[in-house]
Amino acid sequence: MNNHLLINELQRDALQEIMNISMGQAANALAQLINIRVILSIPKISMTTPDGLQSFYHAASPHHFARQSFLGDMHGEVISVISDEGCKELGEAMSYDQPMDANSVNELVLELTNILAGACLKGMVDQLGSRLHLAAPSLFEPEQQLHSSYNWHHALLLEILFALEHISFSSRVVICLDEASIAVLAGKLNEMLD
Repeated sequence: MNNHLLINELQRDALQEIMNISMGQAANALAQLINIRVILSIPKISMTTPDGLQSFYHAASPHHFARQSFLGDMHGEVISVISDEGCKELGEAMSYDQPMDANSVNELVLELTNILAGACLKGMVDQLGSRLHLAAPSLFEPEQQLHSSYNWHHALLLEILFALEHISFSSRVVICLDEASIAVLAGKLNEMLD
């Protein structure tokens, strides 16, 4: 992925701190629900193109994919990449009927997307003093995603890895912002830094 950022180093550091707080809130929400320690990565901030996003998807198999679009001062999409491994154990911890069938796994993926992606994004916009309307999550297959459906040439990726103690499970939350929203984000970060 292209690492040339449309935000400067000071803005990037501030955004990374904002994401640390946001993902901590998301991890806490999940940990309280399942009573299992959630392990977090350092947020990764990079630029990508539609081709780079497709490469990211293909590097993540076998996983489940869900997306949520959002509107407000900034707009874009939150993508959850949830490992297939460990889903059933996590479903058991979340009181899903066992054994889980494909529909139950899909429900779990959507619920995790709401918990993790929703909390990350809400934490970010709250700290920035922004407004947000988050759509309901939906499942999707990356190989069916056409490049022509992207209305951007470069996007900022904010990537967060969640893992669980004692369960072979991981989830990545990726917040995609297009060029116009990156400019809004840079302005809001500058207000915080002044």
